[in-house]
Amino acid sequence: MISTVIIGNGNVAHHLDKAFLKAKTIDVIKINSRNLSNIPKADITIIAVSDNAIEEVSSKIENSFVVHTSVVFLWIIYRTKLAKAFFICCKLFLETKK
Repeated sequence: MISTVIIGNGNVAHHLDKAFLKAKTIDVIKINSRNLSNIPKADITIIAVSDNAIEEVSSKIENSFVVHTSVVFLWIIYRTKLAKAFFICCKLFLETKK
């Protein structure tokens, strides 16, 4: 079982949570980015917050494997060669929460 923490409450966080809950091999914990006092340990931590909140949120995470969903920051990290690898979600999350 892969443990996953999703930080955020927007469309991307909602749809990732919904999709991961269907998988039998992923254990998902979703937390609000406004309450970061106790981020649980996990195999994967996904930051799904607004671009201007990524730095603050990421500074409070102690887990070793962290990804974020921002294309803007992805480009900055790529250009500065700080990332070893990255992926882009090809589907835009424009649907409303259902």
